[in-house]
Amino acid sequence: MAGVQVGGTSSWSKPVTVVPIFFGNHGPVFISGTASPTLATVQLALARRVAIQSLASSYAATLATGITVTSGSLTVTLAAQPSDQQQFNELLTLLNTAPMPPTLTITDITGNPHTVTVAQYYSLVGSYGQQIAALLNALITAKASVASVSGTAALQQITLTDPTGE
Repeated sequence: MAGVQVGGTSSWSKPVTVVPIFFGNHGPVFISGTASPTLATVQLALARRVAIQSLASSYAATLATGITVTSGSLTVTLAAQPSDQQQFNELLTLLNTAPMPPTLTITDITGNPHTVTVAQYYSLVGSYGQQIAALLNALITAKASVASVSGTAALQQITLTDPTGE
């Protein structure tokens, strides 16, 4: 916060708790604390940003490859982008509210059609939702782990498959 001159001395309106260190292509990097940041603090802030971007990219790449689910003898990889998740959710809502034929045709991530029973569809979508939720929880846990580490070496241990980095 800016200091105000009062009778020849500076008087601060309130202490600074979060300071933007520099601005870049992806917005400012903020470092908490009232002391001037050290080089190590700046490096850790940058490493955290890179780690979070890497985790987000890994999450997006995993969704792009689809989610493999099984019901009985049928194993299928379903598209998992947010728009695909919405379509599966809408069909599930429709199944819960309207009479449906005994079988449905769904397409896998490569566009191949598969005929499934309503019971198989429920099983597939249940597993699909659980896997997406687990992946999202891993991302949230990994981001929290990134925020809590105190050194750059520990950041490299945090992945979606091991979100705690332990």
